[in-house]
Amino acid sequence: VADLLECTVEEALPLMENVSSLTSAKIDLLPHQVVLTHRVATAYPRRFLIADEVGLGKTIEAALILRELVSRGELKRALMTVFLTPPSLKSLEQRLLKRGADAPAVIQKRLSVARQEIAQWKNFEYLLLSSSIEEDLRRMLAIVEAEKMRSLRVQAPEF
Repeated sequence: VADLLECTVEEALPLMENVSSLTSAKIDLLPHQVVLTHRVATAYPRRFLIADEVGLGKTIEAALILRELVSRGELKRALMTVFLTPPSLKSLEQRLLKRGADAPAVIQKRLSVARQEIAQWKNFEYLLLSSSIEEDLRRMLAIVEAEKMRSLRVQAPEF
């Protein structure tokens, strides 16, 4: 996404009419959301991981992309859901304390929110207990590869 932010919307979207669902959005779109939607909708093959800091609109970006692909009749499959969680709330607390970036009251608030979020893990297809960035990435890529082979997602060859 970083390289998308370095160009203007006009540079990234020379033909705005090619992104039809954006013109009917009922929210104020940020330039990087428009650029990302166009980039994904016009790419082939479409394999993107939307990841950035909290609060920059990943959910909105994903919804815009899905809406655009549906409007074009190009959506064959959409999402797999993975819940990435710390191994325990105690380990999360230790990580937050080690960073030293937040006051104790802020850490307690974050832990309270984390408890509520972690309770939602059953609503996801996969659960990953975080260990390290490298291991988390390796396991995430294994899930992606497994998903590519699911019979519900693959068109069988002609026999």
